[in-house]
Amino acid sequence: YGSLLNSHTLRLSRWGEADASSEARTAGGGWYRSPASIPIQRCGIVFLSVATRSGQLAITWETYMRIGTWNLEARWNTLQAERIALLQGYDCDVWLLTEVSPKALDKEKMIAGFHCHLSTAVMNDEGKKQHWAGVLSREAMQPLDDPHQASAAVEVNGVTFCSSILPWKGCGDYWPWKGKKHAEKTEAAIDVLLNELPKSNLVWGGDWNHALHGKESAGSKAGRKHLLVAIDELGLKVPTEHLPHRKEGLLSIDHIAIPKNWTVTTPALQIVAEHNGKRLSDHDAYIVEVEPTQSPPAGVAT
Repeated sequence: YGSLLNSHTLRLSRWGEADASSEARTAGGGWYRSPASIPIQRCGIVFLSVATRSGQLAITWETYMRIGTWNLEARWNTLQAERIALLQGYDCDVWLLTEVSPKALDKEKMIAGFHCHLSTAVMNDEGKKQHWAGVLSREAMQPLDDPHQASAAVEVNGVTFCSSILPWKGCGDYWPWKGKKHAEKTEAAIDVLLNELPKSNLVWGGDWNHALHGKESAGSKAGRKHLLVAIDELGLKVPTEHLPHRKEGLLSIDHIAIPKNWTVTTPALQIVAEHNGKRLSDHDAYIVEVEPTQSPPAGVAT
Protein backbone atom coordinates (compact mmCIF):
# COMPACT_ATOMS: atom_id res chain seq x y z
CA TYR A 1 0.00 0.00 0.00
CA GLY A 2 1.33 3.45 -0.77
CA SER A 3 0.24 6.68 0.85
CA LEU A 4 1.64 10.17 0.44
CA LEU A 5 2.45 11.38 3.96
CA ASN A 6 3.67 14.79 2.88
CA SER A 7 5.23 16.47 -0.12
CA HIS A 8 8.60 14.86 0.54
CA THR A 9 7.97 11.35 1.85
CA LEU A 10 6.38 8.31 0.27
CA ARG A 11 5.66 5.52 2.73
CA LEU A 12 5.16 1.94 1.59
CA SER A 13 4.01 -0.34 4.35
CA ARG A 14 1.93 -3.31 5.43
CA TRP A 15 0.10 -3.26 8.71
CA GLY A 16 -0.49 -6.31 10.89
CA GLU A 17 -3.24 -6.89 13.40
CA ALA A 18 -2.81 -8.42 16.84
CA ASP A 19 -5.16 -10.07 19.28
CA ALA A 20 -6.99 -7.15 20.84
CA SER A 21 -7.65 -9.18 24.00
CA SER A 22 -3.94 -9.46 24.76
CA GLU A 23 -1.85 -7.04 26.74
CA ALA A 24 1.55 -5.60 25.92
CA ARG A 25 3.86 -3.65 28.20
CA THR A 26 6.66 -1.43 26.91
CA ALA A 27 10.14 -0.95 28.30
CA GLY A 28 8.92 2.42 29.55
CA GLY A 29 6.27 0.73 31.67
CA GLY A 30 3.23 1.77 29.63
CA TRP A 31 0.44 -0.66 28.81
CA TYR A 32 -1.29 -1.26 25.52
CA ARG A 33 -4.60 -3.10 25.64
CA SER A 34 -4.68 -3.45 21.87
CA PRO A 35 -1.31 -4.14 20.22
CA ALA A 36 -3.14 -3.68 16.90
CA SER A 37 -2.71 0.04 17.53
CA ILE A 38 1.08 -0.32 17.46
CA PRO A 39 2.66 0.27 14.01
CA ILE A 40 4.01 -3.01 12.68
CA GLN A 41 6.23 -3.38 9.64
CA ARG A 42 7.50 -6.70 8.38
CA CYS A 43 11.10 -7.35 7.46
CA GLY A 44 11.91 -5.81 4.11
CA ILE A 45 9.05 -3.33 4.17
CA VAL A 46 10.47 -0.11 2.88
CA PHE A 47 10.26 3.52 3.89
CA LEU A 48 11.37 5.78 1.04
CA SER A 49 12.11 9.39 1.92
CA VAL A 50 11.99 11.23 -1.39
CA ALA A 51 13.51 14.65 -1.99
CA THR A 52 14.59 16.52 -5.09
CA ARG A 53 18.09 17.82 -5.49
CA SER A 54 18.61 19.95 -8.58
CA GLY A 55 15.88 18.05 -10.32
CA GLN A 56 17.30 14.61 -9.36
CA LEU A 57 15.55 12.11 -7.12
CA ALA A 58 17.26 11.26 -3.82
CA ILE A 59 16.06 8.22 -1.86
CA THR A 60 16.69 7.26 1.77
CA TRP A 61 16.27 3.51 2.18
CA GLU A 62 15.07 2.11 5.52
CA THR A 63 13.89 -1.35 6.55
CA TYR A 64 12.15 -2.49 9.70
CA MET A 65 12.03 -5.87 11.40
CA ARG A 66 10.05 -7.35 14.31
CA ILE A 67 11.71 -9.99 16.48
CA GLY A 68 10.11 -11.95 19.32
CA THR A 69 11.22 -14.44 21.93
CA TRP A 70 9.08 -16.88 23.88
CA ASN A 71 9.67 -19.94 26.05
CA LEU A 72 6.79 -22.27 25.18
CA GLU A 73 7.39 -24.47 28.23
CA ALA A 74 6.92 -27.52 25.97
CA ARG A 75 3.17 -26.87 25.93
CA TRP A 76 1.17 -27.36 22.73
CA ASN A 77 -1.76 -29.80 22.88
CA THR A 78 -4.08 -27.67 25.02
CA LEU A 79 -4.83 -24.09 23.93
CA GLN A 80 -2.94 -24.79 20.70
CA ALA A 81 -5.00 -22.30 18.68
CA GLU A 82 -4.31 -19.58 21.25
CA ARG A 83 -0.54 -20.15 21.06
CA ILE A 84 -0.65 -20.01 17.28
CA ALA A 85 -2.68 -16.80 17.51
CA LEU A 86 -0.03 -15.20 19.72
CA LEU A 87 2.80 -16.24 17.39
CA GLN A 88 0.94 -14.96 14.34
CA GLY A 89 -0.83 -11.97 15.85
CA TYR A 90 2.17 -9.78 16.63
CA ASP A 91 3.44 -9.95 13.06
CA CYS A 92 7.01 -10.86 13.96
CA ASP A 93 9.45 -11.63 11.17
CA VAL A 94 11.52 -13.90 13.42
CA TRP A 95 10.75 -15.71 16.68
CA LEU A 96 13.49 -17.00 18.97
CA LEU A 97 11.78 -19.87 20.79
CA THR A 98 12.85 -22.11 23.65
CA GLU A 99 11.45 -25.37 25.07
CA VAL A 100 9.64 -26.22 21.84
CA SER A 101 7.41 -29.29 21.81
CA PRO A 102 7.89 -31.51 18.73
CA LYS A 103 4.08 -31.57 18.55
CA ALA A 104 4.19 -27.91 17.45
CA LEU A 105 5.44 -28.95 14.01
CA ASP A 106 2.71 -29.31 11.39
CA LYS A 107 2.71 -31.66 8.38
CA GLU A 108 4.83 -29.20 6.44
CA LYS A 109 7.40 -29.10 9.28
CA MET A 110 6.42 -25.51 10.01
CA ILE A 111 5.14 -23.87 13.18
CA ALA A 112 2.22 -21.41 13.02
CA GLY A 113 2.94 -20.84 9.33
CA PHE A 114 6.61 -19.95 9.89
CA HIS A 115 9.66 -21.67 8.47
CA CYS A 116 11.24 -23.50 11.38
CA HIS A 117 14.59 -24.84 12.55
CA LEU A 118 14.91 -26.62 15.89
CA SER A 119 17.92 -27.66 17.94
CA THR A 120 19.01 -31.23 17.35
CA ALA A 121 19.23 -31.91 21.08
CA VAL A 122 16.13 -32.32 23.23
CA MET A 123 15.60 -31.76 26.95
CA ASN A 124 13.59 -34.92 27.66
CA ASP A 125 12.07 -33.14 30.67
CA GLU A 126 9.45 -35.48 32.16
CA GLY A 127 9.48 -37.40 28.89
CA LYS A 128 8.28 -34.38 26.85
CA LYS A 129 11.42 -34.43 24.67
CA GLN A 130 11.08 -30.75 23.88
CA HIS A 131 13.74 -29.12 21.74
CA TRP A 132 15.99 -26.78 23.68
CA ALA A 133 15.56 -23.98 21.17
CA GLY A 134 14.17 -23.07 17.77
CA VAL A 135 14.02 -20.20 15.31
CA LEU A 136 10.95 -19.29 13.26
CA SER A 137 11.11 -17.02 10.21
CA ARG A 138 8.66 -15.69 7.64
CA GLU A 139 11.48 -15.60 5.09
CA ALA A 140 13.36 -18.64 3.85
CA MET A 141 16.20 -19.55 6.20
CA GLN A 142 19.51 -21.36 6.07
CA PRO A 143 19.80 -23.69 9.09
CA LEU A 144 23.19 -23.62 10.80
CA ASP A 145 24.90 -26.16 13.02
CA ASP A 146 23.82 -25.79 16.64
CA PRO A 147 26.38 -23.45 18.25
CA HIS A 148 25.68 -25.24 21.56
CA GLN A 149 23.45 -28.20 22.42
CA ALA A 150 20.93 -25.84 24.05
CA SER A 151 20.84 -23.44 21.09
CA ALA A 152 19.57 -23.27 17.53
CA ALA A 153 20.81 -20.90 14.82
CA VAL A 154 19.87 -19.91 11.28
CA GLU A 155 20.82 -17.30 8.72
CA VAL A 156 18.16 -15.09 7.15
CA ASN A 157 19.10 -12.46 4.58
CA GLY A 158 22.68 -12.30 5.81
CA VAL A 159 21.79 -12.06 9.52
CA THR A 160 22.48 -14.87 12.00
CA PHE A 161 19.65 -15.50 14.47
CA CYS A 162 20.45 -17.65 17.50
CA SER A 163 18.10 -18.79 20.25
CA SER A 164 19.58 -20.20 23.45
CA ILE A 165 18.77 -21.52 26.87
CA LEU A 166 21.46 -20.79 29.46
CA PRO A 167 21.84 -22.68 32.77
CA TRP A 168 19.34 -21.96 35.53
CA LYS A 169 20.04 -22.01 39.23
CA GLY A 170 19.40 -25.50 40.52
CA CYS A 171 19.96 -27.24 37.16
CA GLY A 172 22.35 -29.60 38.93
CA ASP A 173 24.00 -32.14 36.67
CA TYR A 174 21.36 -31.68 33.96
CA TRP A 175 22.93 -32.29 30.54
CA PRO A 176 24.55 -30.46 28.69
CA TRP A 177 25.84 -28.14 31.41
CA LYS A 178 29.45 -28.48 32.53
CA GLY A 179 30.94 -27.32 35.82
CA LYS A 180 30.03 -27.49 39.49
CA LYS A 181 28.73 -24.07 40.48
CA HIS A 182 26.04 -22.27 38.52
CA ALA A 183 28.42 -19.53 37.40
CA GLU A 184 30.84 -22.15 36.08
CA LYS A 185 28.07 -23.79 34.06
CA THR A 186 27.03 -20.42 32.65
CA GLU A 187 30.61 -19.50 31.79
CA ALA A 188 31.21 -22.86 30.06
CA ALA A 189 28.07 -22.55 27.92
CA ILE A 190 28.84 -18.94 27.00
CA ASP A 191 32.45 -19.79 26.08
CA VAL A 192 31.17 -22.36 23.57
CA LEU A 193 28.75 -19.82 22.09
CA LEU A 194 31.44 -17.14 21.85
CA ASN A 195 33.59 -19.52 19.83
CA GLU A 196 30.75 -20.31 17.43
CA LEU A 197 28.70 -17.13 16.99
CA PRO A 198 29.71 -14.39 14.52
CA LYS A 199 30.84 -11.00 15.83
CA SER A 200 28.63 -9.07 13.38
CA ASN A 201 25.13 -9.29 11.89
CA LEU A 202 23.99 -11.34 14.88
CA VAL A 203 20.71 -11.40 16.78
CA TRP A 204 20.94 -13.56 19.91
CA GLY A 205 18.16 -14.22 22.36
CA GLY A 206 16.04 -16.78 24.16
CA ASP A 207 15.67 -17.85 27.77
CA TRP A 208 18.95 -16.75 29.32
CA ASN A 209 17.73 -17.46 32.87
CA HIS A 210 19.29 -14.19 34.01
CA ALA A 211 17.98 -10.72 34.63
CA LEU A 212 20.53 -8.15 33.49
CA HIS A 213 19.83 -5.77 36.38
CA GLY A 214 18.50 -5.87 39.92
CA LYS A 215 17.43 -8.99 41.77
CA GLU A 216 18.45 -12.40 40.47
CA SER A 217 16.05 -15.31 40.82
CA ALA A 218 16.56 -17.89 38.07
CA GLY A 219 20.30 -17.42 37.66
CA SER A 220 23.16 -15.97 39.70
CA LYS A 221 24.88 -12.61 39.89
CA ALA A 222 28.19 -14.31 39.09
CA GLY A 223 26.61 -15.93 36.03
CA ARG A 224 25.21 -12.54 35.00
CA LYS A 225 28.73 -11.09 34.91
CA HIS A 226 29.81 -13.69 32.35
CA LEU A 227 26.69 -12.99 30.29
CA LEU A 228 27.25 -9.22 30.27
CA VAL A 229 30.85 -9.71 29.13
CA ALA A 230 29.65 -11.95 26.28
CA ILE A 231 27.04 -9.41 25.16
CA ASP A 232 29.77 -6.78 24.96
CA GLU A 233 32.21 -9.07 23.14
CA LEU A 234 29.55 -9.87 20.54
CA GLY A 235 28.89 -6.17 19.97
CA LEU A 236 25.26 -6.40 21.08
CA LYS A 237 22.74 -4.37 23.07
CA VAL A 238 19.64 -5.76 24.79
CA PRO A 239 16.38 -3.79 24.32
CA THR A 240 14.56 -6.18 26.68
CA GLU A 241 16.91 -5.63 29.63
CA HIS A 242 14.51 -3.42 31.63
CA LEU A 243 11.27 -5.25 30.86
CA PRO A 244 9.55 -6.96 33.79
CA HIS A 245 9.31 -10.65 34.55
CA ARG A 246 5.78 -11.97 34.93
CA LYS A 247 6.56 -12.25 38.65
CA GLU A 248 6.26 -8.96 40.50
CA GLY A 249 9.51 -7.26 41.45
CA LEU A 250 11.72 -9.15 38.99
CA LEU A 251 13.07 -8.29 35.54
CA SER A 252 12.81 -10.51 32.49
CA ILE A 253 15.10 -13.51 32.01
CA ASP A 254 14.01 -13.84 28.36
CA HIS A 255 15.90 -11.50 26.06
CA ILE A 256 16.59 -10.29 22.54
CA ALA A 257 20.03 -8.82 21.78
CA ILE A 258 20.72 -6.91 18.58
CA PRO A 259 23.82 -5.28 17.06
CA LYS A 260 24.76 -2.02 18.77
CA ASN A 261 24.46 -0.09 15.50
CA TRP A 262 20.84 -1.19 14.92
CA THR A 263 18.09 1.23 15.90
CA VAL A 264 15.17 0.25 18.14
CA THR A 265 12.18 1.84 16.41
CA THR A 266 9.45 0.81 18.87
CA PRO A 267 10.07 0.22 22.61
CA ALA A 268 10.42 -3.45 23.50
CA LEU A 269 7.17 -5.08 24.62
CA GLN A 270 6.24 -7.69 27.21
CA ILE A 271 3.33 -9.80 25.94
CA VAL A 272 1.30 -11.39 28.72
CA ALA A 273 0.96 -15.02 27.64
CA GLU A 274 -2.55 -15.68 28.90
CA HIS A 275 -5.93 -16.46 27.40
CA ASN A 276 -9.05 -15.95 29.48
CA GLY A 277 -6.98 -16.17 32.64
CA LYS A 278 -5.19 -19.39 31.60
CA ARG A 279 -1.44 -19.35 31.11
CA LEU A 280 -0.15 -20.31 27.65
CA SER A 281 3.30 -20.79 29.19
CA ASP A 282 5.03 -20.03 32.48
CA HIS A 283 6.96 -17.37 30.52
CA ASP A 284 5.66 -14.21 28.87
CA ALA A 285 6.72 -13.31 25.34
CA TYR A 286 8.87 -10.31 24.44
CA ILE A 287 9.02 -8.36 21.18
CA VAL A 288 11.21 -5.60 19.75
CA GLU A 289 10.98 -3.69 16.48
CA VAL A 290 14.29 -2.62 14.96
CA GLU A 291 15.84 -0.93 11.96
CA PRO A 292 18.82 -3.03 10.84
CA THR A 293 21.84 -1.26 9.44
CA GLN A 294 22.23 -2.62 5.96
CA SER A 295 22.82 -1.49 2.39
CA PRO A 296 19.94 -1.07 -0.08
CA PRO A 297 19.51 -3.62 -2.87
CA ALA A 298 21.64 -3.26 -5.97
CA GLY A 299 20.30 -0.74 -8.44
CA VAL A 300 18.68 1.55 -5.85
CA ALA A 301 20.17 5.04 -5.96
CA THR A 302 20.81 6.81 -2.65
